[in-house]
Amino acid sequence: MKFLGIAGAMIAGIFFPQLGEYQFIIRYLLMAMLFCAFLRMENVSKFRDKSQLLILAANYIIPLFFYGIFMVSGRKELAAAAFMTGITPTATAAPVVVAFLHGKIEYVLNTFLLTNVVIALTLPFLLPLLGLSEGGRALEMVGKLMADMGLVMFLPLAAAWILR
Repeated sequence: MKFLGIAGAMIAGIFFPQLGEYQFIIRYLLMAMLFCAFLRMENVSKFRDKSQLLILAANYIIPLFFYGIFMVSGRKELAAAAFMTGITPTATAAPVVVAFLHGKIEYVLNTFLLTNVVIALTLPFLLPLLGLSEGGRALEMVGKLMADMGLVMFLPLAAAWILR
């Protein structure tokens, strides 16, 4: 049944592209889904598995690898696009999908929190080093990223803690 819901949403997007005007609702739907996932989670912030650190490292190594390959070949725009696409943290919907599949929700949520927070804190300092942003402008990103993360990730987490 859950698969049909996901497939139905994708099919509706294909046949009703004008619904894209309501994309602002996605943030609030993700917050609701994360809230439900956080309610099912028992141990938040307990990083017991070294594989979570490997996932975090992969979030940096893979985009930097492709950035380097494209920079060496003289494709600066492609290097920037590859880096920005690859550095994007773990998908917000990942914990929800894992919950649908009855997987290890604590593992995914902890890894989700780890990667999102660390990347949001380090990315504004990494971008100027790679020549992808000005230093002052990158620092402005920290506040915006933290505000967005606070709303989408930490508000549902806090609400779930309070409710439990």
